[in-house]
Amino acid sequence: MRLIAVERLQPGMKLARAIFREDDGGILLRPNIELKPSYIDRLKALKYHSVYILDPRISQDQLIQETVNEETRFKARGLLKKAAVQLLKDERVCTQSIKNVVAELVDQISHDINNIYNLVDIRSDDNYLFAHSVNVCIIALMIGMEMGFNRKEMENLGVGALLHDIGKIYIDARLFEQFGYLEPREFEQIKKHARLGYDTVRNKFEVNFLAAHVAFQHHEREDGSGYPR
Repeated sequence: MRLIAVERLQPGMKLARAIFREDDGGILLRPNIELKPSYIDRLKALKYHSVYILDPRISQDQLIQETVNEETRFKARGLLKKAAVQLLKDERVCTQSIKNVVAELVDQISHDINNIYNLVDIRSDDNYLFAHSVNVCIIALMIGMEMGFNRKEMENLGVGALLHDIGKIYIDARLFEQFGYLEPREFEQIKKHARLGYDTVRNKFEVNFLAAHVAFQHHEREDGSGYPR
């Protein structure tokens, strides 16, 4: 199995992992399906960048099972998306659902910490923020486990990592879609997301204050540089 850019897909290649629809979590394309030109065109239209395909040079007994399954990833992305909508409408957010999905991630990573490989999430551009947040959560939990965090510390870390970029929902999305140089005033706007994220997690979610500080400090460096401080 290997990851390949959608632009390089060829008819006849076979998918190694299922691709799920972003709207309802249903399966768009199943594993082992042979890709047709129409399937490839559909993936391009939906703005998928890459997929996993079966590689004939790799035997089946060499394939590694997923550590974090796609259903859990999708659930986490969906909960983040729902929370973002609720926050923008100034509605109440269900913190417990966020905690529950983090607990699932902790369970899956704890079960197979030595076999983590699938850190690249298959998603479309339209859900980048939420998929990125899930990936950061998974990596943070891996680090926490290697550092010997207990269960409670892992869950607090995971919640903070999952919500670390929530402040971006209050910033003009066009700024994050730009490529290349940002004007100083544009960068100042982007930098606000760390403080906005901290205030949001602290005031809108029923979580440990350390989780809020993950949002506040995720752009700070070890030497104290970076932002917001």
